[in-house]
Amino acid sequence: MQRITFSRLGAVLVTLALSGCAVAAADTEPPASPTPFVAGDGFLCSGLPVSREALEERVPLSEIDEQGRIALSEAVWDDGSPIDLAPEDGWYVVTSTDDMVAVMRDVDVVQDLVSPGIDPDREVQTVSRVENASNLEPGWYGSSRGPCALTLDLGDRTVPGIEFQMPPDPNSNELRLLVTEQSCNSGDDAEGRVEVLNLEETDSQVRLILGVRPRGGLNACPGHPATPFTVNLSEPLGDREVLHAGLATPRPLTVNGPIEEALTVGADCEFIPLMLRATASTVTAGETVSVTTTPAHCPITDALAGEVVLRFGSGDTPTGIRMEAGSTEPVVVTVPPGLTGDGYIMLVPDQDCEDTIGTADCFYPFATVTIEGAP
Repeated sequence: MQRITFSRLGAVLVTLALSGCAVAAADTEPPASPTPFVAGDGFLCSGLPVSREALEERVPLSEIDEQGRIALSEAVWDDGSPIDLAPEDGWYVVTSTDDMVAVMRDVDVVQDLVSPGIDPDREVQTVSRVENASNLEPGWYGSSRGPCALTLDLGDRTVPGIEFQMPPDPNSNELRLLVTEQSCNSGDDAEGRVEVLNLEETDSQVRLILGVRPRGGLNACPGHPATPFTVNLSEPLGDREVLHAGLATPRPLTVNGPIEEALTVGADCEFIPLMLRATASTVTAGETVSVTTTPAHCPITDALAGEVVLRFGSGDTPTGIRMEAGSTEPVVVTVPPGLTGDGYIMLVPDQDCEDTIGTADCFYPFATVTIEGAP
């Protein structure tokens, strides 16, 4: 599973960046002739902009400008420990400004058979200038460090993870894919929001760029399911290689089999926060809504078993509906006639989160929902 380490400063910056974390839903067939897409000069590394010039020039730490050299030499983490960046480790400069320096290096791609998505091929380190923090002296501080997959900057689209559903048929002109959105999406899939931005076919390759249209609104960040998606080629695939060209360094697509096998035995459930999913994001007061867990194959744990409530500005409204340990079955919740507005369907554990390791951070699975008044 991809992990990124943030200092308290970095966590604040990331929280601000993700507060509008978005993305929407429904699978549509790609247009017969996708709109031509021309890649720009920008890339993204976990949200950090990387210019094509910086990537091509790869200025080593030994040649960073004076300001950048001072920033990296003075920077510490907020606990006072130094930033450890050895020039011989392959770091090169991405950004050097008055208030931020970012460096990056290439890493080997290691396939993660449990967590679907895009395996990292870079590592990035950023330091930021702090002047007016209540808990830090003015100076340079480490703000983030971690792995990333360097992708094209698609503007208002995001680059997803792409795999084959099964080994492709050389005699078919259909590519049956699984598309995994990388943005926060409250545990939903990307159905209806996947778009073919570019499809380039040659005698030896098929280069594919897919983008996911943002859902919009505020979304939580649990793991979410892959979305089945079919791309139609102009002729049968044959022995051509299919490349994920949404990456800075395109990679051949792999088959989903090993990940499916891992998910079948639930190997990922301990790493993915369990969330709720309502069958309808907008319901009418007085009616019912079906609620299930996501990921769907992960059962309710002993630490999370409890009652489903409706949490709105007026407080919590009990529903009398429970989700028991070991269950993956949906439940049906009746919405009270007088309740309207934007809020949450939330599972409140029976166990006190302060005394339970599994919920030590008081994590309650939830789904966002809008309740409209009866007509």
